[in-house]
Amino acid sequence: MQIFSETDEILRKYEFKGSSIIQILSDLQNSHSYLPFKELEYISKRLNLPLSKIFGIITFYADFKLNQPGKYNIKSCHGTACYVKNAEMITNTLKFDFEIEPGKTTSDELFSMEHISCIGACALAPVLEINGEVYGEMDSKKMRRIIKKLKREEENS
Repeated sequence: MQIFSETDEILRKYEFKGSSIIQILSDLQNSHSYLPFKELEYISKRLNLPLSKIFGIITFYADFKLNQPGKYNIKSCHGTACYVKNAEMITNTLKFDFEIEPGKTTSDELFSMEHISCIGACALAPVLEINGEVYGEMDSKKMRRIIKKLKREEENS
C-alpha cells in the first residue's frame, strides 16, 4: 500500500475542500515537479471528485505537468520574436539529433522539453531556457554544443 502522507498534508491545508482543487494541484506539483497519476487518483477519492474533472482542470491550465520532467528541463520559446527567427529549427534539432520531444522526457530521464509562449527575452531571440538559465541567439550549432556539454557533465559525474 502506498502512503500518501504528503498529499494528506496538502489536503488538510485546504480542509479537504474540492473547491480548492487548483491550489491542491499546485502544491502537489511543487512537491513532485509534476502531478503523479497515483496521487491524482488518491485526491479524487479523498475529495470525492471525479478523476475526469481533475484532468479537465489539469489540461486547461498549461502550467500543470503530467509527465515527470528530466533533470534538464528545456523550455523552447515560440513567441512571435523567436518564431520568426526560426525557433522551430531549434526544436527540430532537439527532436531529430537528440530525441528530445516537446511534452516528453527522454528515456534516460536526463532531458525534457516544453514549448513556451514567451520567455520574455525577445531581444535575444530565438531563446531557450534550461533549468532557469536563458540561452539567447540560438541556432542548431549552439544547441548541439549545449546538449553535448550537459551529457558529458552527466557522464563525468
